[in-house]
Amino acid sequence: MSEVVIIESLEDDEVRTGQVLADYLQGLEAVQAKGIGVRLLRCTHAAECIEQIRAHTADATENGTRPILHVECHGSMEGGLQFANGSELGWSQFGDELRGLNAATGVNLMVGISACYGAHLLGDMASMKPAPCLMMIGPMQEVHASDLMAGFRLFYRTVFETGRAGLATTKLAHQAPDVWHITHAEYWFELVTTNYVKDECTRKAIRRRALDLFRRSQRDGFPVSMGTFKREILRAHSKDLSGAMFDTFFMLDAFPTNRQRFDHARRRLEAKLDGLRRTGLYML
Repeated sequence: MSEVVIIESLEDDEVRTGQVLADYLQGLEAVQAKGIGVRLLRCTHAAECIEQIRAHTADATENGTRPILHVECHGSMEGGLQFANGSELGWSQFGDELRGLNAATGVNLMVGISACYGAHLLGDMASMKPAPCLMMIGPMQEVHASDLMAGFRLFYRTVFETGRAGLATTKLAHQAPDVWHITHAEYWFELVTTNYVKDECTRKAIRRRALDLFRRSQRDGFPVSMGTFKREILRAHSKDLSGAMFDTFFMLDAFPTNRQRFDHARRRLEAKLDGLRRTGLYML
């Protein structure tokens, strides 16, 4: 990582937690020794935040920078990030903007969201779309600003002093297990995929989906047998879950050199799918 970019959007009478975090990080010996930059950007509205993310996307593309993106603002479960002027950036749109930055970093983006309900960005980490980040840290519920500050100080200090993000997440989860949601894209994709199998790959679910497709084909005047639809669904399951969908999520067509990097995640997922297949409960 080359720098920590802190985007802050708070009202005038609030504690400038982004500034406090920036001052803290700049004072860490490990940050100074590694030559990691700390940049504080203030914005008042959602559109300005988008502009800042896109500017860093262009910088990463052109100059190879690798920022950690940290956001200091308010948030809500339904509305997404909330900015000083009252505007909102929905979780889905925020995820779309992050996808560009994650791609520009070669799928190396770490995102810290110091906003209530920040972990609801996970709802946009769907297996059918590229990952918005490699790693995300944020709270699942409403949290006091002082607790967010203490948690992120612990996390970043551990990351920069040890170089081990896994150790940092363990410490953070141990400090306040009911507050933080810490997700790595590899494990999130595995969780989403296995849950999909359990919900949508039972014999009953396959029959329901094939029947829906059959009825739609009849309505459109191009009837196809239910058996054909079942075979197509099963073919997709056998090839796409750890194949095309995996490649899309980790952007492997754009970054073929990352195939070896994520190969262990693919093999772990394939082993998990094999285990589900052997139960006889799922059609894979």
